[in-house]
Amino acid sequence: MLRKVAVLLALCLLAAVLPAPIAAATAASQVVAGAELADAAAMAAKQRLAGIDGEVTISPDTEPTDLVVPAGELKLTVEFPYGIRLSGLTAATVNVQVDGRLVAAATVKLDIKLYREILVAARPIAAWEILTADSLQRERRDVGKLASGYITDEQKVLGLAARRSLTPGAVITDSVLAKPVLIRRGQLIAIIARSGGIEVVAAGQALQDGAEGQVIRVQNIQSKKILSAQVLDNASALVLTYRGK
Repeated sequence: MLRKVAVLLALCLLAAVLPAPIAAATAASQVVAGAELADAAAMAAKQRLAGIDGEVTISPDTEPTDLVVPAGELKLTVEFPYGIRLSGLTAATVNVQVDGRLVAAATVKLDIKLYREILVAARPIAAWEILTADSLQRERRDVGKLASGYITDEQKVLGLAARRSLTPGAVITDSVLAKPVLIRRGQLIAIIARSGGIEVVAAGQALQDGAEGQVIRVQNIQSKKILSAQVLDNASALVLTYRGK
């Protein structure tokens, strides 16, 4: 009796330490490996992103478990129920069909990254400094981690000014760029008034800083009238409205 109890205890302990049985096919079934499911999801994502500008990398976050499905002609189709994300993980649903019938589905999480060559500050840039070729450089960055507005075309940046100071490596974005200040507050300028084909030029003083195309307040030196004028260049502004004394 004691021997039987000892044998039963030994069998129980052996069952506890043995690994769970691996999915195996029978004559009426087949195994779809987790690696095959992950590859199908990655391939579908690659096809979806074909033609996108930049370098794409795709890797499964975790490999799904193997599936045992009925024997027959196997077909895998992939859906992205929440779209493809470049920030965080992308969920892909891999549908398993056998002989045209859906028999199983698995979720694969993909880590998808898009790298592009973007413009960054090559050196310290002071606030309102005009950007030139030597103040910029290109760096390969994971754009999924960047805010919108990053720039890849140098021609869109040259000649513009930085709204604030930038440290080396800082990403150049639309939000940090502005047209350079052409007229400074207190500067003596020519204020131009046009009406009915007649143009009158008077001496004036800028009451605000202004970039090209920006509307600023100016004062006619002779009449002391305060006017709104649009900056034309670094020495003149076109009068738009009269604001009184």
